[in-house]
Amino acid sequence: MNKGIIKRIIAGVAVCAIFVMAGCKAHTVLKEEYYNDPQLLEKYFVDLDMDRAEFERIYPSEYIRNTEIGPMGPADPKYRGAVFLSEKEAGRLLNEYTWTKDDSPNPDLGVVNSSINWSDEWYVSEEFNEEAFKLGVIETIRFNGKDTIIFEFGTI
Repeated sequence: MNKGIIKRIIAGVAVCAIFVMAGCKAHTVLKEEYYNDPQLLEKYFVDLDMDRAEFERIYPSEYIRNTEIGPMGPADPKYRGAVFLSEKEAGRLLNEYTWTKDDSPNPDLGVVNSSINWSDEWYVSEEFNEEAFKLGVIETIRFNGKDTIIFEFGTI
């Protein structure tokens, strides 16, 4: 077993024991940091010409009362948001990849929700995901066929 995992398990057990002895309960808070710099997403989306982006980086942190004790378990951030494309780039994506309509519920993109036209139809492409997305674990990547790609992914 990985030494890092063993250390996390031991630390988690120790913290739980402290909670039980102190009679305190921990609670998890999702920290959300807002960004609008498309360059920060370039390592995840390869060869995607983004006009602009809006996204949040989210990571959990544990608290006892008002004191942050840090993450318990995996602490890798999750990203959610949207990239906005030029008409030319949207056309390229439509021509290069096969897209199928996606009727699943809309994801919660936090503060970015207000920047999205949710009345659009959304499409998915496994081919696009394999070729254009790198370094993460996809929860959802959808394209409206016009100018917007929405996403949620983890970095584990």
